[in-house]
Parts: sequence; structure tokens; C-alpha cells
Amino acid sequence: MQGGIRAWWLLAACALEAVAAVLYFRSAGDQGFHLRNTVVLLGRLVLATGACAIAAAVRTAPRNWFLALNGMGFGFLGLVLNGVFGFRIGFRAIAFLILITALSMAAVEWRAGLRLRHEQHDWRAVIFIVSALLLLLFGAIFGVMTITGLKTAPGSNPELVLLGWYFALSAASTLVLVWGPKELALRP
Repeated sequence: MQGGIRAWWLLAACALEAVAAVLYFRSAGDQGFHLRNTVVLLGRLVLATGACAIAAAVRTAPRNWFLALNGMGFGFLGLVLNGVFGFRIGFRAIAFLILITALSMAAVEWRAGLRLRHEQHDWRAVIFIVSALLLLLFGAIFGVMTITGLKTAPGSNPELVLLGWYFALSAASTLVLVWGPKELALRP
């Protein structure tokens, strides 16, 4: 781990995203959110994830603005889920914020993969590039959901499963980022 103790911000973001993924999967299995408290808990987790991502972005040398954008996207999503803007926010707004987080993290991963490839670490570069491509795929899916306002049948919750998979992938890509190239090494 190149960042040592300084990488704790990314590890904390990874752990929070993993917990959010579990909550989304659990809610999808229960046929949706039954308690507003669950949505608020998810909002707090996502807001804390955003804060950790912004802190990690500020601690990189040079500053990683795409990681900061990822943190801001998670931060706004956390505010939406906490009900700061009311609880009548449509899924389009949530899908748009996920689109922002997916594309910004894909940019971080892609840049790290190219940097590693330049440093002749081909096997590690492949991990970053595959992560970036998967994030782009999720970004495209959420982009389509943003544009079309895709509706699902009552009683089915495929969007919760999709959000669970996105947060699981985001947690994995954040964990991979901890072992990124020297360019992303965190400052003391």
C-alpha cells in the first residue's frame, strides 16, 4: 500500500460503499425500503463516503479533481437520501448523481491504469483499466435511466439491485485505487 496510513480516507470510503451495497441488496430482497430510517441511514453512509473521497482527493499530490468530483457526487446523493431536498426526489435525480460518480471514478481509474502501463506494470494496469470500463458501463446504464426515466413494474426493484452492484463495484475500485501508481500516492 503506497499511501500507508494516509490511505485511510480511501479505505474508509471503500468500507462505507461496501456497507451501502449490502443495504441495497438487502432492501432489494425485501421488496424495497420499508422504513424511511433505512433510506436516511443509506444517505448518511453515502454522505460519509463523499466526505472521505473529497478528503482523499485533497491529500493527493497533485490534487485529484476527478476523485473530488466523485466525492461531491456521493455527497449530493447523501443529501438527497437524507431528505434535505424532500423525500419526493425521483429516481432520475439519483441516477444522474450515480452517473457523475461512475464517470468521475472511471476517469480516476483510467488515468491510473495508463500511468501504470507507462511504468511497465502491465498486469496492474489491466486491473485499473477493466475497473474503469466497468464503471463506464454502469455510467452508461444510469445515463440511459436518467434520460429515459425508465420505470419498473410495481413490486420489483431491479434498480435497488443495480445500485447494490454499483456500490459493490465502486467499493472494489476504491480499494484498487489504494494500490495505485506513485502519481496517486497520498501526501502526509
